[in-house]
Amino acid sequence: MPRWFVGLPSRSRKRETVLAHIRTLVNHLACSPLIPVIRFERGSGTQFYVFLAVDTPDVPERLPNPVVEVLRSLNLHGAPVWPLDGEQIRSMTQTDIETHGTGTDDLRRLYEPRGVTPAYDPFEHYEELDLQDTSTNPEQTLRFDRLLGWLSAASEGSWAAFVRVCQMLQLARDGPTARQVFRCLTLLGHVDGSPDGSRWEIAPPALIIPATDSASVFWCGQRTLRMLKQLPSTWIGQRNDQPNNQGPSRVLIRLPVGEEPAAVLRTISLTLRWGGAVASRLAEVLPALDEWQATLSPIIGLTNPRKVERWQENGYVEDTQFYMRDGRYVGESGLYRMTHGEGQHEFQLMCYFDQDRQRLLRGDWYGLRFLALQQAGYPCIAHWRTHDDRTVLVVPTEQRWPLLYERALVLASGMLPRRDWRANLLIYDDIPGELAGLLSHQLGVSLSFEEGTHA
Repeated sequence: MPRWFVGLPSRSRKRETVLAHIRTLVNHLACSPLIPVIRFERGSGTQFYVFLAVDTPDVPERLPNPVVEVLRSLNLHGAPVWPLDGEQIRSMTQTDIETHGTGTDDLRRLYEPRGVTPAYDPFEHYEELDLQDTSTNPEQTLRFDRLLGWLSAASEGSWAAFVRVCQMLQLARDGPTARQVFRCLTLLGHVDGSPDGSRWEIAPPALIIPATDSASVFWCGQRTLRMLKQLPSTWIGQRNDQPNNQGPSRVLIRLPVGEEPAAVLRTISLTLRWGGAVASRLAEVLPALDEWQATLSPIIGLTNPRKVERWQENGYVEDTQFYMRDGRYVGESGLYRMTHGEGQHEFQLMCYFDQDRQRLLRGDWYGLRFLALQQAGYPCIAHWRTHDDRTVLVVPTEQRWPLLYERALVLASGMLPRRDWRANLLIYDDIPGELAGLLSHQLGVSLSFEEGTHA
């Protein structure tokens, strides 16, 4: 019989306490054949995942009632992740612990501390990582939808918890690849991160008007199946896969003719904001590039690194001219990768060095790279045109815009950019010429229009 697992986060409780509670519940409900074993996440802290095995011939859409009763009685204040197979959680757990046993000696024997859980730099580099591939994988869209459902149920959490869930759903291998997943979710308006990158929170649910289709809306932010079922019956919805299945599906809703959606939302029990035309409003309030640079977080107390590399056009090149002396940084402005420590203690720091203001800045890697290109006088370009009766904005992949500005492009349609691998281009669909012009002006991008298509 296939064995599946349901995962649940635990906070501020000892593993021994949770194990004893589960065994008491399983014995009381006489459901050990259904829930035969338990697994705990590796580590020694009081924040961890507990996994209950569920032996069932098929994967039901809903958890069996005894399992629901056990999870509810545990009162762990977290959203369950279901279904998971043993391979998905193998790397983060150890041996099965039987539910019909007594005591907790077996747990203490298996889960003694075995070292410190590695921490991830919230701004860890990922310039060599690109999750977008040329394959089509509908199962990956389902995993992204499950991720959004879990984030919606949990509402907020730590960066480490986000990485663990991405690993369980096979959407990321480690911290850097999870950062790419997080960037996609942020572009789509589903999540936001804290300034230091250590925590995340789900965005409030909202309906957004596409920039080129006023008769439809798409869903942003917190989203569960129960919430979708509460929409008015007259609203017709459809799901669209993101390009190359690299994010949760877009839920696009066609509005009935003559119906005022904002008024309808006030008549239903679902708390759903009317966002309206977010892309244009966001573009109007975004600052110019130098003003955005001034908002970036500075690095304080940096010591001389062991190795320094500076980004030049398409990659890092070793730089021996950067160093610290008498409290000042010496070197050219640009995007740097600095290596500190050695062996197991080695770590890398990505930052932008502003020579004039003597500031080392952290932030979105693509944004820092864009700053470096502009500072070096590299011509940043974009092209707007009509294509198959649609308006598109084309940006060179190596000139990808800072997160806030790219977010305005994505929220114009609710879709991530398509990738032209042969020409190395990012293609944003359904972008009005006015929106492209405004954002390009703020970033200092030279924008060309297809002849005869822009008024």
